[in-house]
Amino acid sequence: MERLGVQLVSSPRHADVLVVTGPITTMAARALRNIYEQMPEPKKVIALGTCACTGGIFAGATT
Repeated sequence: MERLGVQLVSSPRHADVLVVTGPITTMAARALRNIYEQMPEPKKVIALGTCACTGGIFAGATT
């Protein structure tokens, strides 16, 4: 891929999609928001599973 000019960089500044696969706890929310804010426009967020969408068994948990 690099021969064709594609450089793979694992950075939020080069991402178009943020995939959330688990519950967002109070402690993780700030870090996730920082990553989201570093992403350029247009950006999309995909939540996978019950935990990411509604909190699942962790709904209402304060950690």
